[in-house]
Amino acid sequence: MPEPDAPRPAEPARDPDLCGDGARTPFAKAVGELVFPGMTDSRRELYLRIAATYDWTFGLHGRTARAALWHSRRGQHLRFVQLARLFEPDVVRRGRLWRRPRGAVTINDLGCGYGPLFEWLDRRRWLAPEARYIGYDLSERMIESARRTVSDPRAAFYMAGEATEEADYSFASGTFGMKLDVPDPDWELHCGDVLKGLWAQSRRGLAFNMLNIHGRHTRPDDGGLYYADPDHWAAFAERKLGAARVSLLARYSSHDFTVLAWRR
Repeated sequence: MPEPDAPRPAEPARDPDLCGDGARTPFAKAVGELVFPGMTDSRRELYLRIAATYDWTFGLHGRTARAALWHSRRGQHLRFVQLARLFEPDVVRRGRLWRRPRGAVTINDLGCGYGPLFEWLDRRRWLAPEARYIGYDLSERMIESARRTVSDPRAAFYMAGEATEEADYSFASGTFGMKLDVPDPDWELHCGDVLKGLWAQSRRGLAFNMLNIHGRHTRPDDGGLYYADPDHWAAFAERKLGAARVSLLARYSSHDFTVLAWRR
C-alpha cells in the first residue's frame, strides 16, 4: 500500500463508488436527503446501507457486542482500554493510579452504537460530573436504544454520520471495519475524509481502530470487511492530519490496531 502522501496517478474526477443499486431508488434518495442532509449522493447512499445493516444486526443480537460486530464484550472492552490511552497526557495521577482527565472534558464518539463506550467510561469513573459525551451513529435502532437506556445528563446521542460539535477528544471504534461491497481504494478515501472531519472537531486528540491486514487470515472474510495496514494509517495521522504526536498500538491483538493522535 502506498504511503498516504504518495502521488496518485492522474484520473478523471469522480465520486468514490460507495453505493449499491438498491440505495439509488427514489424512495431511498428521498429518505437519505432527510436523514443525512448536506452530503453527496454516494456518501448518503452508503450511509443508508450501513445503517440498514446495523439495524439488522441490532435486531438479531440486541444490546450486545455482537450487534456491533464484536465477537464478545470482553473483546469490545479490550479495544476501549486502548482508546482510553488517548487521555494519558491530560489525566491526574495519584500515587500509582491514573484518575480521570482534568476538568470539563468533552468527548465525541463517532459510531457509538448503543452507547457501550460511555457506559464503560462511566463505570470506571473516567468522566467527571461536568464532562460531556456526544455519540453519533448511522443506525436508528442503535441510537434509539442508547437514548432509552442511558439517562445520564452528560450523554447525548444523535443519528449522524459525522461529528457536528467540537470536543476535546474524539473516538471512532469499529467505525471503519465494514465496507460492504465498496472497493478498498474507495473505502480508504472515505475513511480518510471521515477522519479529517473528525480531527477538525477534536481540540486535543483523536483515537481510532481498524482491522489489521496482518491478522486477516485469522478471521472470516466474505469481502465485506476492510483490513488496513497499520503503518499506513499511523503515517496518515502524522502527515495528513498533522498530528504533533502519534502512537500506534498493535500488540494487544492480532486482529486489529489502534492509532492515537494528539495535537500537542
